Amino acid sequence: MTPKPEAQTDLGLLHHLARHRLFGQRPDDGQPFSVAPEPVSLPPAMAEAIATLGPDLLAFQSAVNDLYWLSLHQSELAFVAEWLDQGKDETLRVLGRMKRLKGELPIIIRPDLLWTEDGLKATELDTVPGGFGTVAVLQEAYAQAGYRPWGGAFGVVDSLGRALSALGPEGEPRTAIVVSDESADYRPEMEALADLAAARGVVIEVLSPRDLGFSEEGLTDPAGRRIDVLYRFFELFDWRNVPKAEIIFYLAKKRRVVLTPPVKAYLEEKLALALLRLPQLGHFWRERLGEAVQSRLERLFPESWVVDGRPLPPFAEISGLRLDGEPVQSFARFAALTQRQRQDWLLKPSGFSPLAWGGHGVRLGADLSREAWQEAWQDAEAAGPAGQSPWLLQRYHKPEVMPVERLEPDGSRGMMEARWRVSPYYLVAGSEVTLAGVLVTAVPKDKKLVHGMSVAVMSVAAAPDPA
Repeated sequence: MTPKPEAQTDLGLLHHLARHRLFGQRPDDGQPFSVAPEPVSLPPAMAEAIATLGPDLLAFQSAVNDLYWLSLHQSELAFVAEWLDQGKDETLRVLGRMKRLKGELPIIIRPDLLWTEDGLKATELDTVPGGFGTVAVLQEAYAQAGYRPWGGAFGVVDSLGRALSALGPEGEPRTAIVVSDESADYRPEMEALADLAAARGVVIEVLSPRDLGFSEEGLTDPAGRRIDVLYRFFELFDWRNVPKAEIIFYLAKKRRVVLTPPVKAYLEEKLALALLRLPQLGHFWRERLGEAVQSRLERLFPESWVVDGRPLPPFAEISGLRLDGEPVQSFARFAALTQRQRQDWLLKPSGFSPLAWGGHGVRLGADLSREAWQEAWQDAEAAGPAGQSPWLLQRYHKPEVMPVERLEPDGSRGMMEARWRVSPYYLVAGSEVTLAGVLVTAVPKDKKLVHGMSVAVMSVAAAPDPA
């Protein structure tokens, strides 16, 4: 299909976003981001990798789940559970170890991908991601304008409907997304998603925790109808601030409602990336993933290390960690890095922290003074003794600069040299993994960290050309 005339298409896109409350009604409303006038074409090598990445990531997530359970019973693996449980309260540890929930995994896997000078890199895997409502709205809007978004006009809506339905009883399970007050900024996109789903014959309610009713039989919506499947749109580190969270957890434990993502805080830790390269786990990964998948994931994930300040014996070294070609015996050496050395490294909380979303906790060596870098190291090394979630040391791969087109509030177009973050949404229904859509976030090239911000340009990826 040939797209409509440019001006008509662009204004229609802005009105579409405003109608779904992702943008304000006027240009001066303070838009949360800019939008590209059409889906973004990805570099062919990146598109090819994204098209086949979903099963690898599901295999990895399933393996991390199994590794955690093994580490509870095998003394030589006890450090895995120690790291993954660090900072968690007793409620979450107990719920995460319930045998009846042992095999449950999140239904959405979203890697944050950067196209760098060293190829495609996944800086983290998000199991409670935002953005999929925005993707759904953009998919429909671009498709109506005659473009071909990856996943089609309803890729996210239809895939999410299938994934939620697969969790519930046979027939048409009643499903809902519960959005906490702390996640309220995402509520408009979730409500837009629900509206799109309703037009497709899929009922998904969007509720506040306060809207939920309950009894021994289960959860109910404000109309008293039973909820079969509840999508949890709040982070577990914040659960004590979520009204009725204990009731939700209790009913999930009793199988009165299916709660997804499951209450497994250890699956929300970025440090899982660091486990992949540990020599003492090599046999586990080869056996569980196979050498081909393991090799692909090692190329995809940046080298990462869990910051653990405990001293090593004089003859020991931190596995795989080198500075200027020499082995490292203590993380303390990193606090004194020179400005040149800091260009290659970043620090960030592993996950169970208010700082672990939106790039808030990332400390990029290239951006920091010597004093600020040393302060970041003090925070990282103090996390363990303070009983907080660990921090990660990660090798920094600089994103490439690529042009992106931007739609201005007045309907005109402009170009921006940008660094891109590409976030594919893989939806899991049973053993089937579907690439539902791909969100592209582009920020001005002077920004070294790529995340959502008011100067960002948002779009979805265009469908690759047929072979």
